[in-house]
Amino acid sequence: MTQVEEKKGFSWMGLLFGGAYYAGYGELGKGIIMGAITGLFLVPGLFVHLFAGIKGKKDLPVGKQPFDWPKAICVAFVHAVVYMATLGIIAIIVK
Repeated sequence: MTQVEEKKGFSWMGLLFGGAYYAGYGELGKGIIMGAITGLFLVPGLFVHLFAGIKGKKDLPVGKQPFDWPKAICVAFVHAVVYMATLGIIAIIVK
């Protein structure tokens, strides 16, 4: 019987890049959701990035599969668009 080594530790890349980090390692759906949450709600977005840092090494195949840059860039773009739309709506409401 073989034992599966469980990855442990904190992922600084997960903390810094959140949803884009998850998308780059194949979790596109989770990455888009994380990017949208971070773009819409800034304070919960901090917790999303903290979650990605804590769970990133355990959830993702880091080192076992190559990082998929197009997916990561796509999620970063979704995050930016949602964030800009949120700021635009806030600017209209406040004005």
